[in-house]
Amino acid sequence: MSEEKNCICVAVGDFDPSRLVLSEPRAKESKDGKFTWFVSDGFYKDDNEDLCKLYLTLPEQVSFVNAIYDNNLSDLEKYDPNNPETRNNIKNIEGFQISYPVTSIETMETPTQEESATINLLQSLWDLSKDRMGEFAKDEELDFPDVSRTSYFGAEAVKDFTKAMKPVFTYPMMKDKNNKKKWIEDTSKPKKMKAKFNAFGKGRKIKNHTVIYGPGDKPMSPFNLLNKSGKILPVFRWDGVYWGGHGKRSWGGSVTLRLSEGTFTPMKRGPPRRMAPRNTAPIDLLDDNDTLFPLPSGNEEGTLDVDGDSADPGNALANLKKSKTETKTTKRKPNRSTRGRRRGGRTHRPRDDVNRKSEDES
Repeated sequence: MSEEKNCICVAVGDFDPSRLVLSEPRAKESKDGKFTWFVSDGFYKDDNEDLCKLYLTLPEQVSFVNAIYDNNLSDLEKYDPNNPETRNNIKNIEGFQISYPVTSIETMETPTQEESATINLLQSLWDLSKDRMGEFAKDEELDFPDVSRTSYFGAEAVKDFTKAMKPVFTYPMMKDKNNKKKWIEDTSKPKKMKAKFNAFGKGRKIKNHTVIYGPGDKPMSPFNLLNKSGKILPVFRWDGVYWGGHGKRSWGGSVTLRLSEGTFTPMKRGPPRRMAPRNTAPIDLLDDNDTLFPLPSGNEEGTLDVDGDSADPGNALANLKKSKTETKTTKRKPNRSTRGRRRGGRTHRPRDDVNRKSEDES
């Protein structure tokens, strides 16, 4: 952000939709010249009416990061850090994207003031893009993709422009319980916006320019964020609009938002501290036949490291009882350094020696 001379960062509460500007479409070409697409650049006017690249600070929400793959890949060809059989599939990753909810699950029905402002902000980007799409489609002399023109006029005929311009935020999709081949909206969860990282390349050679600051304000690798849920306070960059086809969907355009920066706080399962009182009942109350499943390895209080023969639940219980019994029956040895130590000119014998002498005299 600091390298761009004409840029502005606007908090959601300070956003003014009347300052948005969307340029006419221009063609872009891949480095090898095989692909051509169209974009419109997005800008925001500052107080001096200068055009600036727009960065948006949105409220903190519980989000997660996904990897982007080729649509033809199966699940077994995708990377899963928790599955040893798929760890080599990191080479198939083509980018990263964040799923950012516009409300929390608790405030779906009654959004907070910041959440309502976020919804209005994103909707204003979509409204401007839809209006400009109509202007471009109706200008026959303008160099504009045919698929985008056809998409707009088709949506105009049915009076549903969500078929022409891709919505910025939608409900997540889930499989229909009655028809596993059909996908439907999951209205039990908040609407979400998906935004790509500013990253290019593939696999471990990906060049990522999106900076995520984790605990301790340390930058985190996007690979370490995959499939992790946490609270993120994001900064998005509005690039403008992409014009062209969207696979099998009818859309002819989509708002382009990228995640530029963010602070990410991982979420831990369960309460932050122990809330149940300590169990003071003796370990002997457990029966030898009780199944004692080992807890995750670690040094936390209450964990049980299971190695060797103790991998059997019965042995684990027996070993645990044995260790408890040994701890109770072990006597503390006397400190030999105190034997014969002089105090005030007199030599004091240890208590066991004094008792032994009295017994001999009797």
